[in-house]
Amino acid sequence: MRFLIRDRIPGREPSTLTTEHLMVMAALLVLEDTGQYLFYDGTIRDKEDYLGLLVNPHTMAFGLFSPDGNNPLGLCWLNNFLGHASLMHFIIFGEGLPHKRQIAQSMLGHLLFGQGSQISGLIGITPKPFRHAWKFALESGFERIGILPRACWVASHNRMVDAVLTLCTPESFHKTYNTVQEGGPLWAEAEEKTRNPK
Repeated sequence: MRFLIRDRIPGREPSTLTTEHLMVMAALLVLEDTGQYLFYDGTIRDKEDYLGLLVNPHTMAFGLFSPDGNNPLGLCWLNNFLGHASLMHFIIFGEGLPHKRQIAQSMLGHLLFGQGSQISGLIGITPKPFRHAWKFALESGFERIGILPRACWVASHNRMVDAVLTLCTPESFHKTYNTVQEGGPLWAEAEEKTRNPK
């Protein structure tokens, strides 16, 4: 299944991921009661905080939609850039859960190999108690790097917890999906990014 990915990237206009799209996704976070896990540190409390996070010059935001573009299936944003690597935050909405592996593959492939992409690595920092989240990351192309002691404040637990540190690179993506065939359309770009990260 192919999905439609809309984006909001600073300096690239027009944005295909609009404020209206983001507010529909915000409503889904409330309806599905997942905002407390996505924004586990408790710093996103209202619409202004939410839009301030996703609509700013230091964040790239991406929305993944059904093929007809009508139904949001996932939300992702990148921030805290370190050269060409960044922190990645990602959630799949209820309607997308039956296709979660394909959605993860589409989003990660878009971020790492999409036209004009310069992303060399995606970093995940996930509270260790959120096993479903970091285990899904490991199934989706990330590799476990280690544990960061007491690195995450989880507001719902009212305490600091250890974090699982994960990393997705072109190489780990290939290992997971084995979809880039030698001589195929993504081969040269994938090989270049794997062998010569910028």
